[in-house]
Amino acid sequence: MVFKVAFNQQEIEQLYLTYLRNPQNYKEIKKRLFGEAAKIEFRKNLKGRFYFMITLTGVAIASSFFSLFAEHWGSLGAIWIIWAGFMIGLGVAMYISYKDAFLVLKKNEAFFDSFEKIASNSTSLEDFIIDWNQKDKEILTHPVP
Repeated sequence: MVFKVAFNQQEIEQLYLTYLRNPQNYKEIKKRLFGEAAKIEFRKNLKGRFYFMITLTGVAIASSFFSLFAEHWGSLGAIWIIWAGFMIGLGVAMYISYKDAFLVLKKNEAFFDSFEKIASNSTSLEDFIIDWNQKDKEILTHPVP
């Protein structure tokens, strides 16, 4: 599962101190929230859904053989209609999940880019807090065309 970064003010201050004092821990935090670990978790989720779709297809095929040999044509048609409904539903769910997770990863990346830019220009925690709070006001007063 991919998590959207949502730090409160105190957590951002702690993240800044971690950025300054313990770069290795900062890299681990960043990696978990938007780096390779988040991308691997996202891929595992997609893989699991594909395996479920393949298993569901196998069950439909096995059920079809039974209906075919028993000459239950209505059952054969119903199996594949139900299968198609599940596949469409799962496909839509996978697309929405992919789109949502991709957007979350991009927002996390933008957060860390902005954080690192401000943190690298700050010399103390107080300067960082001021610059961080100014960041939101600059965005509001200078909209992007």
